[in-house]
Amino acid sequence: MMNSQFRPKKTEITGVSELTFPKESGYCDRSASAAKAAERFIKTAGLLRKNGTLGWQLNTDGAGNRYLFAFTCSDAVMAEDFAWIFEKYAAAGTAPAERMEQFRDEYGKVYRIRPASKKTHAAANVSEYFRELFAILDRYETAIRITAEEDGTGTILIGLPTEMPLRMRTMLSFAFPNTEIAEVDGCEPGRIDRLPERILIPDMSELLAALAPPEDEIWIEDDEFEPEPCGNPESSFTPIETLDLSVRSYNCLKRAGYDSVEQLRAMKDEDFRRIRNLTFACREEIRMRIALLPEQTVSEQASPDWFGMLDGLIGLRDVKEQVRKIAAYAKMKRDMEARNVRMDPIALNMEFVGNPGTAKTTVARIMAGVLKEVGLLSSDEPIEAGRADLVARYEGQTADRVRRLFERAEGRLLFIDEAYSLLENNEGEFGDEAISTIVQEMENKRDHTVVIFAGFPDKMKLFFDRNPGLRSRVPFRIVFPDYSADEMMRIVECEAGKRGFSIAPDAKKRIAEICDPKKRSVDSGNGRRCRNLVEQAILSYAERVYGGEDAAKGDFILCERDFFVPEAGDNRRKAGIGFYA
Repeated sequence: MMNSQFRPKKTEITGVSELTFPKESGYCDRSASAAKAAERFIKTAGLLRKNGTLGWQLNTDGAGNRYLFAFTCSDAVMAEDFAWIFEKYAAAGTAPAERMEQFRDEYGKVYRIRPASKKTHAAANVSEYFRELFAILDRYETAIRITAEEDGTGTILIGLPTEMPLRMRTMLSFAFPNTEIAEVDGCEPGRIDRLPERILIPDMSELLAALAPPEDEIWIEDDEFEPEPCGNPESSFTPIETLDLSVRSYNCLKRAGYDSVEQLRAMKDEDFRRIRNLTFACREEIRMRIALLPEQTVSEQASPDWFGMLDGLIGLRDVKEQVRKIAAYAKMKRDMEARNVRMDPIALNMEFVGNPGTAKTTVARIMAGVLKEVGLLSSDEPIEAGRADLVARYEGQTADRVRRLFERAEGRLLFIDEAYSLLENNEGEFGDEAISTIVQEMENKRDHTVVIFAGFPDKMKLFFDRNPGLRSRVPFRIVFPDYSADEMMRIVECEAGKRGFSIAPDAKKRIAEICDPKKRSVDSGNGRRCRNLVEQAILSYAERVYGGEDAAKGDFILCERDFFVPEAGDNRRKAGIGFYA
């Protein structure tokens, strides 16, 4: 007899998407992509109309094969919604609704993960228990199904051919803290049996992270990584590109703000261990590459020309002026303190607001160097953080995580990107705990740490409105405008020239049309859009000139027909930061 409990509340499935992991090799922050997918999944379900349901299901066929699906019982959810929800975790391809029915829907036993009657604790390494769980499930035709309802609650169900082994119960109790396992009695679960959002999101995050391929087997693009400098500004350090590192080692270092060989040479073992996702093998690779690099290739100049880097950025006139004013104030503050002149303390914390691709991260890294140069910071290496670095999974852990981050950032600049991601739907949750602790730590370490919050203008207003004490501790606000059409044209020319190409006169009109501010949306990417244009144009050029059997000798000039608007997700190349004239 079919077990009705293992079917969604509204039995008519209106859309199914099969989830597949990318085939490309490269670096991926598996935990972050899984957490974002789980959060989007639950939040989207909460916006559905009455009786709306989102579902995710893992099926195993007993032969070691796994099949992942997302489905919905709401007409409001489209295929592109699933693609957006799981975009950094897995690719979502359409599948017929009947596909769900092709998998076994009659199980000897069905179990529900429900809220525990008493508080429990998570295991030290949850992912290990999930992997062991998956190894057992792979031996049978089984399934795990997660459904989320319009009220923000959801269910986790496990279908097995036989009674659940004791070892599996133990693994599940460790993997899903603050829950207990109950066999389904055939009736619909009451509200008391549903998992609240605060449990469902972290549990689904851990499950997805453990299920994904190893981090070094899939490539996920980092939307926040800004394009590399144009031109050839005079450099006073040896870039880490000289080391010819693997993709994972390179990206871990760049994400952590390390750009030069000189920085790496001065690092201790504990400094390397603090870098997120940098494995032991990566650390050994970096040490070996540095050891093989001849000493004479290392620049002997004293320090980077930070103001030169700032001036070399295309556009951003008002931003540059504000940075210079803040730097001048920092110098004055340092000199007054040296003379024991008392002044009202003013923190140098800042808010950077602007649309994607407007060089917020670039300027933050330059600002770290400027403040080090004037003597207010002891290091020019910024600490870059996001929600995953600040918010923990369980009660009482978030505040400790924030304090540890500020300890690492002492004497440095702490850059918190997309700060509004800390906001929760309901006040008093983990995100608010993180914000409150940030306010406390900013006050405690105001003489030793500078904090920059960055994000989109409208969302940043909501972020600062959430905590009354936050705005008063962030006196400087710098607005990053969208690039004008002329500035984007200069960036396109720089990006092309950097790759050995020039642009034909007839192509400039086409580029101007694509870069017209009236035709751009707020999330068009600005400078990142220019990089995408050039890279797609080069691919078109290669096909046009070298695609035939009788390939002509290339002139490396991009013409009008080579330029078009690239589709989202076409660009997978990692690059550096900023746009220089």
